[in-house]
Amino acid sequence: MSAHHLTVEKKPFLTALKSLRISSRARQKDEAIVSFRNGRLAIELHDTVVEAPAHGTWSGRARIVARTLIPIATFPPDPDPLPLRFEDDRFYIAGWSVNATWQEAGDRPLVIPAGASCLEILALRAGHTEDELAASGVLQDVRNTEQFVKTQIAQAAVILCDIGVDESDLTELVQDKVTKLK
Repeated sequence: MSAHHLTVEKKPFLTALKSLRISSRARQKDEAIVSFRNGRLAIELHDTVVEAPAHGTWSGRARIVARTLIPIATFPPDPDPLPLRFEDDRFYIAGWSVNATWQEAGDRPLVIPAGASCLEILALRAGHTEDELAASGVLQDVRNTEQFVKTQIAQAAVILCDIGVDESDLTELVQDKVTKLK
C-alpha cells in the first residue's frame, strides 16, 4: 500500500470539486494542489481552497493539472468512499489516474504573489534550484519573465548605445536590483 493514501466520502468530495468550477478552458499550467490536514482533504486552485472529510495517511502535497479533475466531477467513479493515493508520480482516484508531482510536507511551496514585479520573479531563480522551481509549478513563469527581461534589456541597449550603455551594463543593473530584493 502507498504511503500516501486517503479515503474520502464521494458526495462531499464531488460537492467540493464542483465548487472549484474548473473550466475546460483552464490553462495547462493551472495546477491543483491536493493535501490533507486535520482530517480534511484540501484541494487548492489559485486562491480557492475546498475541503472534504477524509481518512488516511498523506504527509505532503500532490500537484496535478487542474483541468484533469473535470472528468471526475462529470463522471465520478463508483466506489464510496473514494480511494485516493499518490504513487510512482501518479495521482489516483479509484481507477482513474493522472501525472502528478509530490512535494513533502516540510517543503514550503514557492508561490508567485499576484502583482509580483519582474524583479521579484527573477529573485526566485536566484534563491532556488531549477528542481525546486519546477516542483512548485513556477518554473515556466520564471523562464517567461527571464525571456521578457532579456528582450527589454536588448531593446533598451539599442536606445542607449549612443551613450555607451550596452546589454552587459543593463544586465548587471538588473542583477544588482534582484540582489537587493533578497
